[in-house]
Amino acid sequence: MKKIGFWVAGLVVLVGAFFTINWILSINELPDWKFTDDASLASAAKAAGFQPSADVVGFVDNISRIEPGKVRVAGWAADLSGDGAPITLMVFVNGHGAAFSSTDGSRPDVTAAIKANPKATSDAAKNTSFVSNFSCAADDKVVVVAITKAKGYGPLTPNQSVCP
Repeated sequence: MKKIGFWVAGLVVLVGAFFTINWILSINELPDWKFTDDASLASAAKAAGFQPSADVVGFVDNISRIEPGKVRVAGWAADLSGDGAPITLMVFVNGHGAAFSSTDGSRPDVTAAIKANPKATSDAAKNTSFVSNFSCAADDKVVVVAITKAKGYGPLTPNQSVCP
């Protein structure tokens, strides 16, 4: 009888691990959004269950070439109404997913600006800094989108951002 219980417990753990791993992998996959302009980005985001949010703010400080075929984007993003949890960043090149990362840590300049904003919560500036590497050819169009855990989003790059 003990052997049957052992096998049943092992099977439950195995099935649970399978579903947990699939869930973790699914939340780290880039959505297959394809867009060419702000209107098609909004349409793709809406179809995926995201809503534009005026509370999602941020800026891409720079996009720089780190080696042939590889680019690094750095900047900051915040959810003014958020609790300081990391924000997901998705980088799209020519409308296709290229990188997935999240904010990690604060920046003194951003923290000061956010704390001065009367709309911001006291924790909004906890995780604002981001860096992401991705593949990109010269003059490819780059769009960085910040997404909150509440499924709000905001693009951080102007239309003319291109890979160096």
